[in-house]
Amino acid sequence: MPIGNLINRIVGCTLALALLNWIGPALIALEPNTTRAVADFHTGFNIILALLFFPLLKPFARFLVRLLPTRVDAADPSQPVYLDGAARETPSIALAGAAREALRMVDVFEAMLRGALDSLNGGDRKRVTETARMDNVLDRLDTAIKEYLTSLDIDALDDADHQRLSEILAFTTNLEHAGDIVEKSLMSLAAKRIKRGVSFSEISRQEIREMIDRLIGNARAAAAVFMTEGPARGPPAPRRKGGLSRDRNAYYRRILRTGAH
Repeated sequence: MPIGNLINRIVGCTLALALLNWIGPALIALEPNTTRAVADFHTGFNIILALLFFPLLKPFARFLVRLLPTRVDAADPSQPVYLDGAARETPSIALAGAAREALRMVDVFEAMLRGALDSLNGGDRKRVTETARMDNVLDRLDTAIKEYLTSLDIDALDDADHQRLSEILAFTTNLEHAGDIVEKSLMSLAAKRIKRGVSFSEISRQEIREMIDRLIGNARAAAAVFMTEGPARGPPAPRRKGGLSRDRNAYYRRILRTGAH
């Protein structure tokens, strides 16, 4: 807003200075009182400037957005980094940006799993809360990617682009669902454990570590396949999600068998 107003004023002042030799005598002829003439000039200047820029308001706004794009808050991981609005005109570039953003979701999911491990083994309530909030980051990134992809011109996509778009949507959707499972199941379990003052047996701790390590490995493998070019490429995330559910259920059964101390 300030930059737009500054540009508006610079253009107006440039025009006014160029026409000052004609504007000045005309104002004095209409209003001999110099104080009143200055006030009239200021009023007329604003009105004429508004009339000149009003028809150009939308293209001027687009120019300002291109000139001064919204800054991404590096401290907020839920803000997309690679979803370039200008790239929408070139589907292959737009899809590549969306895929890179999907990889950021993998990083968040891995951090969430490590936070879940710390929360299940430790007693830090703050760590539990921070890890649970990472699911909101996944939700927002998933929403941003979907909105970006659905804004692309479908007619400009070829068959390969349509396939890639479907893969990205499937991959991010399953990552978001996996984050929900961690937040609603593992983090809920961690919070209850801390609240009740219960600690796991060494056998249970080892099973937790093995489960989390396996899930992290699955997530990395899914990301590698997701970014692989060629006909063998496909969205592996559903298998990883199923693995997460199976690991979680198997873990619960083992906890019931071994007990906690």
